[in-house]
Amino acid sequence: MSRAIWKFNLPIDDTSVAVMPEHAIPLAVAEQHGALYLWAEVDESAPIAQREFHIRGTGHPLRGNEGKYIGTVVMTGGLVWHVFNDGIKARKREVQ
Repeated sequence: MSRAIWKFNLPIDDTSVAVMPEHAIPLAVAEQHGALYLWAEVDESAPIAQREFHIRGTGHPLRGNEGKYIGTVVMTGGLVWHVFNDGIKARKREVQ
């Protein structure tokens, strides 16, 4: 097992999908160069999976399916995003 911290871009949408090693552990979210990123601890030898993250703006309604809170990001332009992961919707995918 080889562990490392990897960075993943999260497109700002209600639900954003990141392709990462299965069972990755989300650690933090932040803005970098105007984009929203997630850092996660990964097992580099694990199979690749798709994981869904839910992104909600301040004042936007919560739907009840957001899952575990990961963090809040204040973007340079003033928008504030709150990132959640339900931990359930990871799906293995075939490596192309």
